[in-house]
Amino acid sequence: MAAPAFRDIVALFDADPRIGGTYFRLVEAGFQPVDLDQLSDKPLIGVGGLFPPTASVEQLSNELDSRVEVLLAKRSTAARSEEKQIEAKITRWALSAGLGFPGRFPETLRFIASQWRIDIAGRAKVVDVVAVDRETSKLVVIELKTKPDKKAKVQASEYAAHIRANAEAYTPFFSSMAAAMAELYGCTDMPATVDAGAAVAMAAWPADSGYAVVHC
Repeated sequence: MAAPAFRDIVALFDADPRIGGTYFRLVEAGFQPVDLDQLSDKPLIGVGGLFPPTASVEQLSNELDSRVEVLLAKRSTAARSEEKQIEAKITRWALSAGLGFPGRFPETLRFIASQWRIDIAGRAKVVDVVAVDRETSKLVVIELKTKPDKKAKVQASEYAAHIRANAEAYTPFFSSMAAAMAELYGCTDMPATVDAGAAVAMAAWPADSGYAVVHC
């Protein structure tokens, strides 16, 4: 999808106050819109199903009410999740800041994806945030928690190790995704290649100065 058409679609979803802001997660078949509502007990809920890159703003405009109905129905029964609220807040920041990160996160990080699902030995896992360091090109996985948690370092390290072990597949995949995100969200300094073979891990949680960030 060309960037101008994508921006029109973003504007369509963002103009609807019922959604509260939208992140368009890139998936193999196109885009999955999820909400970023800062007032929601549990954001990052799908705004309807995914749509293909060929979708037009007119098509999605016709679908918008039914998509929002799906979102509101799921939101009404969702249990509160502070971790999802933190993740949505970081995602909102990144999408409005050229894919950069807030506070005490390294200035060189660039956002690639949120809530990315991977399979480790037949077990489904979810990486909270996938990023890349624009200076080293290393892929970075970030596990978010509501407070200091030793498990976060273990989880993030496990995900990074899995990605390094499967770098042959992940390097071209995340390189392509990073390039698409850079074009769609106006990031001018995204590295040309994301090095999954050198993937590193971080854990983060809210702190008085914004976020505490720990390298794993």
